[in-house]
Amino acid sequence: MARKRQNRSGRVLFLLATVLGFELAVLAEQLPLKRYTTSDGLIRDYIGSIVLDSHGFLWFCTPEGLSRFDGYTFTNYGGADGLPGSVRDLLEGRDGTYWIATASGLYRFDPDAWKHAPSLNNQPSSLSRSGGGANGPKFVLYGPPENERARSVNIVKEDRSGVIWCGTDAGLYRLDQGQESWNFSFVDIGLPTGGADDGAISTVLVDHRGAIWIGTGSGLYRRLPDGRVERYTL
Repeated sequence: MARKRQNRSGRVLFLLATVLGFELAVLAEQLPLKRYTTSDGLIRDYIGSIVLDSHGFLWFCTPEGLSRFDGYTFTNYGGADGLPGSVRDLLEGRDGTYWIATASGLYRFDPDAWKHAPSLNNQPSSLSRSGGGANGPKFVLYGPPENERARSVNIVKEDRSGVIWCGTDAGLYRLDQGQESWNFSFVDIGLPTGGADDGAISTVLVDHRGAIWIGTGSGLYRRLPDGRVERYTL
């Protein structure tokens, strides 16, 4: 009798495990996966970066411009809206302004106050006439102004004090807001020069202590809040 009960219990456990395994397999096949492409309204199928803003919108950075997703539909911004070139990164600043890193410079997008954007160094900004509407251009180009490599902005971040940091093909730049202007300045962190990719910054992160971590082709750099720079290599 004891053996029969053990055999019966074993068969029940085996049957239960089989049923549960089948149900889990069915659930695994029914995961809520959906693929979005240009046929769904996306501006370009290639996505380089994804940013979630404070309003719950998803922003997709692509070689053709920006796509904003509200959970149902895409709103696209490209050359016709004054945003030319490949979009590589997007930052939502503390004041609600969006900064957009592109292959042709850093653009500013303020959906609430386009016409109030200050000029760079008190000079008229390079504005696109497209997509302006009654409130002026949607996107305002700010620079950096030094050279073509510096205008190739790969990533944009904001630190705890509100300073905007740009990682470009020509090194690190900071953007400070004055009373009537935004001012770019080059920040020397000791990047090597001479090679085709020397000075190019691919990624930037600001940690909770205010230090800036900078990823480059020549190693990892950390700029401390007091201005000192440390370099980490192999």
